[in-house]
Amino acid sequence: MLSSKYVDHLPLDRQRQQFRRQEIELAESTSPLARLAYFDYQPSRRRDGPQQMLKNFAGYLQTDGCVAHEAITCRPEVTALGCMAFAYLKDLFSRIADSPHRRAAELLPQNWKNPSPI
Repeated sequence: MLSSKYVDHLPLDRQRQQFRRQEIELAESTSPLARLAYFDYQPSRRRDGPQQMLKNFAGYLQTDGCVAHEAITCRPEVTALGCMAFAYLKDLFSRIADSPHRRAAELLPQNWKNPSPI
C-alpha cells in the first residue's frame, strides 16, 4: 500500500476501492498508518547511520535485511519485518544453486546469495 501511495501516487481511498473489487475490505483506520512511514537514505551500508537515527525507536521496522540493522532489530522494543524482495531472492538463489545457471549465481556478490534473514 505504501508503494502505491508514495511511488505510484495512488490515493488510499482508491486502493481501498481496488481491494473491495477483490472482496477484500480494509478498515478505514488503515489510512492513517501510511503517515507513520519514514524513509531514510544513507550513502553507505555502515551501521552508524541507522543506529544513530533509530537509537530511540520502538515499534515495527522493515529493513532490507542488511547486517547493519541487526543491532536495532534484536532490541526487545523493535519488531523486525522482513522484506519480500529478499525472501524472493533467497528462494531464487537456492533453486539456481542446483541448476544449469549455477555458474551465473557464483558470479553474484556474496551478500546477494545469502541475504540476512529478519
